[in-house]
Amino acid sequence: MPKGNSGIKRGGGKSGAKSEPTVRGVPQSKIDQLRGERDHIPSSQYTWQVIRDDYARVGITITEEEAKYIKRAVGDYTCGHDTDMRKALRLKQTGREHDLTSEQKIYLKQYEAIAEYCKVAPVLPSSKHSIIYRGIKRSTITPQYTAGILALKKGDTWNVDSMPTSFSTKIGIAMGFSHHNGKNGIIIHMPTAKMKNTPSIMGLSHYQGEYEAFVADYNWKVAGISDQSKQGDGYYHIYLEKP
Repeated sequence: MPKGNSGIKRGGGKSGAKSEPTVRGVPQSKIDQLRGERDHIPSSQYTWQVIRDDYARVGITITEEEAKYIKRAVGDYTCGHDTDMRKALRLKQTGREHDLTSEQKIYLKQYEAIAEYCKVAPVLPSSKHSIIYRGIKRSTITPQYTAGILALKKGDTWNVDSMPTSFSTKIGIAMGFSHHNGKNGIIIHMPTAKMKNTPSIMGLSHYQGEYEAFVADYNWKVAGISDQSKQGDGYYHIYLEKP
């Protein structure tokens, strides 16, 4: 997880009306009507043709090259370049795009392709996976970020850094990721019922056993907190809901 802005806001006031978002000229509302759902599928089935067909289903034509690029970008994210991509996008988000190195520009382009695909791909079926999970280490590597997460209170809003973020449909995977230097960390519990931009990426991941889904739904509210770090299962649990 990156250092810096934790995406936390106190309260949660409403924003003004905004124009309809689009993907390559197609209104997001139309995409949401057509995209459907898809559960985890293995890599043998998640081909570049599937990605191309996902776009075609909602009325967008992409090339074979573009579909292969998205597939490769997701694979690169899952095999260790997630932090690189997030850092590159953070520089752009904070008005420092001119500071990007040539390598970071590549990571940024990949990450933006992933973000677009999240808006088009079939969503994870909430009927099969009602909750998804993310494990966060209580790490000295990103102390500011971890402190920000631990500072969340019931009723606060959290925007997941406005970045596509990997979660798992298996709580045990999240628990494993949160473990660091013999200490259990933080588990984020996120309900799937109202998600729109959260596809399974298991079949695109280098680690299919992590049962990953990309979350690109950014407006959340803290529904509850359960600190079991001293008593209970040893983890600090944060439960989210849609405001």
